[in-house]
Amino acid sequence: MKKLLIIILIIFPILFFNISFVKADTFKLFSDSLNNTAINSGYENQTVGQDPFVDTIAKVVQMVLGLLGVVFFGLTIYGGYLWMLARGNEEDLKKAQEVLRGAVIGLIIVISAYAVSYYIISKIGAKALIPQ
Repeated sequence: MKKLLIIILIIFPILFFNISFVKADTFKLFSDSLNNTAINSGYENQTVGQDPFVDTIAKVVQMVLGLLGVVFFGLTIYGGYLWMLARGNEEDLKKAQEVLRGAVIGLIIVISAYAVSYYIISKIGAKALIPQ
């Protein structure tokens, strides 16, 4: 049984987590060819960098909201850990529920802030929030 488990633990990452470094630059090549087509068709260049100040603000907002997503994930793990360790103790269970409730409320606020910031930044012309 142990040998089977060891074999599965060795083969599973090889089969399912195979990383292809060759395709890492595919989107940039695709984006460049689309921009060349747009320029040849008479349209403006659609790359990021129209306004460096707005693009910088957009990237900072995106990084902060991403960090808050990581904090939500950590609080969810912590709340679940507290819930498992409660073992029927009502006080510990309430504390775990409060942590999870706060994490969900925080996630709702972060998603709302991202939606508002995405809307505002897209209206002033930054393309930094568009996934690249």
